[in-house]
Amino acid sequence: MIPKDEMEWSRLMFGGCELGDARRTARLVGVAALMSKQMGRSLAKSCEGDGAALLGGYRLLRNDSVNPEAIREGSFASVARHAQTHALLLAVEDTTSVSYQHEVAGELGITSNQKDAKRKGFQVHSVLLLDAASENTVGLIEQSHWCRERKTHGKKHTRKQRAYKDKESYKWEQASEHTAERLGATMARTISEFWR
Repeated sequence: MIPKDEMEWSRLMFGGCELGDARRTARLVGVAALMSKQMGRSLAKSCEGDGAALLGGYRLLRNDSVNPEAIREGSFASVARHAQTHALLLAVEDTTSVSYQHEVAGELGITSNQKDAKRKGFQVHSVLLLDAASENTVGLIEQSHWCRERKTHGKKHTRKQRAYKDKESYKWEQASEHTAERLGATMARTISEFWR
């Protein structure tokens, strides 16, 4: 089923998120719908002209009672339910770097081969489900992120001495395991490079 508009998509994706209060979930659905209309833009740009939506969005982001993991898991569960309607799925995964240069960047990890690079950030490993026949996106079923510490820069030279679970490559196996857990029986109809 392809949603007709951004609000319908947002309700399908985030309406089941357990944020401890139905009003928080409703706010999340509204903010996600606004931002999906303005892909790649900030919350402020997405809410231009709607001060109440902007204020509500910032309140949601700053609310200590809102658990980001609950948002992630709620959306993954929605994608897993939707995946059941597809005859054959492709699980496409990769790792990318997200880097920043603003004043908070110093608190993040290294993302390049240069230990003292000004841009800092984190690594993100994602698994995206696609319908194999139509090649349409079903949704994001798994995502993890981590920071590379400056003190461990250059550790690739010791990769043969480190345990497999201590290597970044282990993130691929973990991603496949999490994907399989979420998909359950649907995993039998999913082509994944790392699933055995």
